Amino acid sequence: MKGKISKLLRDARKRAKKKGIPFDLKKEDVEIPKKCPILEIDLFFGNKNPCDNSPSMDRIVPEKGYTKENIKIISFKANTIKSFGTAEEHRKIAEYIEKNEALNGDK
Repeated sequence: MKGKISKLLRDARKRAKKKGIPFDLKKEDVEIPKKCPILEIDLFFGNKNPCDNSPSMDRIVPEKGYTKENIKIISFKANTIKSFGTAEEHRKIAEYIEKNEALNGDK
């Protein structure tokens, strides 16, 4: 697991340098939960490439960079979804899905 955390940190450090944002993390700052706090799916590392369940480092406020206070470990899937829209856009999509599930008799 320590090797996997080291890789998360290395990759984050590279992204921070490329984006010109702060990076101030150590291994002991990163704790990987058993489940994604958003989607409540089990977290585990894939073989080589990330999968939906892979731990992913989320910058809560992207401009503040990778600091202990500004990161959470969530699933790769949740981080990917979160990256492509605002909270308002996500609410609209959720409403659309819920409306269509009701029309189709789902849930």
